Amino acid sequence: IRHTTEFTVLDGQRRYIDVTPQDLDVYENGVLQKVDVFQEAVDPVSIVLTLDQSGSMKRSTDLVKQTAREFVQAVRPEDSLALILFADKPTFAHALATERQWSLDAIEKYTPLGGTALYDAIWNSLNTLKGLKGRRAVVVLSDGKDENNPGTAPGSVHTFDQVMTLTKEVGAALFMVGFGAGVDRPVLDTLADVSGGQAYYASDAANLGAQFQRIVGDLRRRYILGYTSTDATHDGGWRAVEIRPKASGHY
Repeated sequence: IRHTTEFTVLDGQRRYIDVTPQDLDVYENGVLQKVDVFQEAVDPVSIVLTLDQSGSMKRSTDLVKQTAREFVQAVRPEDSLALILFADKPTFAHALATERQWSLDAIEKYTPLGGTALYDAIWNSLNTLKGLKGRRAVVVLSDGKDENNPGTAPGSVHTFDQVMTLTKEVGAALFMVGFGAGVDRPVLDTLADVSGGQAYYASDAANLGAQFQRIVGDLRRRYILGYTSTDATHDGGWRAVEIRPKASGHY
C-alpha cells in the first residue's frame, strides 16, 4: 500500500530547517519504512479559511478583518481558497476559487454575533476538502471554545470525537490560530498535531498578523514524503506515521 504525507521541519526555536531523505527515518505503527518519494511541496493548495465571528470577537473586528485580508492577499495566486464564517452555526461565504475578490468581499461583511460552533465549522471545512486530490489545508481562527451564546451548552451539533475521526479520514492539515484567554488550547493542539498542521497563539488580536504570516510561510516550506507500507492489509484503519531525525542527523 502506497502512502504519502506532507510535513515541515522546525528546530527547538521553531525555525524552519532544510532536510534531505538521508536526514530522516519514517515509521508506520513503529515499523521502519523505506522512503521512495521525497520532494518539496510546491503544488497548489486548496485552503479553507474558517473565521470565528461569535459575539466575543466584536472588540477585535477591525484587526480580524485586516489580518484575514492580508492572509488572502498573501496566498499564492494558484492556490484555491474557500471561506467559512461561524457563530451559532457555520455559513459558507464562498466555495473554493482563485478569485480573491470573493474572499475580500465576504471579509468586509464580517459581523460578530452569537455563539461559537467551532466543531461544526471544522466539520464543514474538512468536508469541503474531502475527496479532493492534491495539497489541502484548513486555517481556523477562534478566540474561544465550542459553546452556545450563553456559554451553557455545546455550540455544535458535532462532537470533538466526530471531528477527530473526520480529520484522520480527510487527511488535510489543520492550522489553528487561537487568541485571548478563552481559547481551548488542548483542542486546537490535538487537531493540529493529528492532522500534521500547526497551532499558533496570540495574546491579543494585535498579534494575529504575525501568526497568519507564519502559516503562509509554513505552507511554502513543506515536504512531501512517500513510502510503500510493509503492512499490506487493506483494513482502512488509522496508521500512526512518525518522521524522526536519524541519530546522525545534524539538528
